[in-house]
Amino acid sequence: MRFETEMEIVRCGLLSGEIEDAASRLRRDIDITSKSDKERYILMNRAFNQIMEVLRNQRKPADFLADLTARERFILFSDLREIDDYLSFYRYNLYYSLDRYNVRYPVYDGKRCDDL
Repeated sequence: MRFETEMEIVRCGLLSGEIEDAASRLRRDIDITSKSDKERYILMNRAFNQIMEVLRNQRKPADFLADLTARERFILFSDLREIDDYLSFYRYNLYYSLDRYNVRYPVYDGKRCDDL
């Protein structure tokens, strides 16, 4: 399982208003990563759980993965060079999706009044 791929699938689902699809993918990822005791999977599980907390309005988007050490960032994002930029971009996308679709999972408004 590639962490970046899973993150992008969830991000795209949230941006397009497919909140239930994104949450379903997160639940699947949480289930898969909880079965391993490897450090990479433990960190991935923590990240997926934090996204679910953001969707449930239990955590602010700005706090998403803010507590990662440099070593943990390298373990999770081994393929990315600009990790800080990516996390900032991802946090913004979380905030945008939550605001646009009024997400307080499991309650959300899939069609805002501005949508045609």
